[in-house]
Amino acid sequence: MILELTGGIQRLIVALWIAAHRVALERNDGSLLLNDFRKAAATYLAPVAPAVAAFRSKDPVKMARYEDLLPRDDAMWSQFWGSVSQI
Repeated sequence: MILELTGGIQRLIVALWIAAHRVALERNDGSLLLNDFRKAAATYLAPVAPAVAAFRSKDPVKMARYEDLLPRDDAMWSQFWGSVSQI
């Protein structure tokens, strides 16, 4: 369920974990429930839900809307650092 809600994006997994604990604390309960994760995703992580959906779809057109989800272009960084070292 955590992978489904976050798309497996590590930063979002941590954010969801923290937000779910916050939801549990607001319930004044010492237990952490699956529903806490769902509520946290629906409230605190709601702004990133469209990006997660695009990432999970693996559709390049949908992912293009979120450039930070696209695969890294390591060739660009190699060129960048190569040109910097010549300065």
